[in-house]
Amino acid sequence: MNAFLLVKELGLAVEIRMDYVKDFEGKTPVVIVSAEEIEGAIRKLMEKGEENELRKRVKEMQEKSRIAMEEGGSLRLLIEDFICNIS
Repeated sequence: MNAFLLVKELGLAVEIRMDYVKDFEGKTPVVIVSAEEIEGAIRKLMEKGEENELRKRVKEMQEKSRIAMEEGGSLRLLIEDFICNIS
């Protein structure tokens, strides 16, 4: 998964900066993420209590993933079907 998907689509990560552009020719200066930006993101992740929506979403996704991988779960069935088709 990429950062955009985790942050914007799934809401499972904290955005630090997503406005960078790779410049292979060296025409634009490299922008480095500041220590303050990193600290802010870490503090957001470390917030305690029920108000931390990010942690709630991650726990929900963890549970959904666990169920999908259990015997008879949707992902487990897909993987088994894939294995049967390639062998």
